[in-house]
Amino acid sequence: MGSLNEFAMDAWTLHPVLSAPKLFPPAVLFSVIDADPLEKYKEALERLSQRALDKRADPPPGVDPQIFQQSRLTVAWDTVFQEIPGNRVGLLYQHPGQSRSNGDADKQGAGQEVGVWIKSNAPAGPKWFVTRATRLAGKPVCWCIRIDVEKGKTSEVVLTEENMTVLR
Repeated sequence: MGSLNEFAMDAWTLHPVLSAPKLFPPAVLFSVIDADPLEKYKEALERLSQRALDKRADPPPGVDPQIFQQSRLTVAWDTVFQEIPGNRVGLLYQHPGQSRSNGDADKQGAGQEVGVWIKSNAPAGPKWFVTRATRLAGKPVCWCIRIDVEKGKTSEVVLTEENMTVLR
């Protein structure tokens, strides 16, 4: 087995930061995957839509049709996570003292790195940082951000309202 320094040079590091102040609760479940999950989402959405047509599934009485459709979108997106083992799913939370690698720390968190750091010796290259669906401003949202990781280097991915995906 190699030394810690050898591992550090052979591994890539990812520092995700959640920066979406309007998100409540201020946390998301996430994973880092090797392939773009968009096609899998579209297939799951198509299957759910077809099943609904076959069964003539209408919203139950008293359920808002828009909320019923948003639930369908959320279920379809979350199928992306079905094949991901539990030990590859993490919790990313927003912390008021969270500092970013570019030095954007508030006074309470100055000099203190908090949050999540992922180090892996899996092959470098394109990865997708994906979150399970959550809700923001009454809409189902998630993050699906492509990142290119390199051995021996740290990459930062910042989740904001600007780069989130509204599920449609």
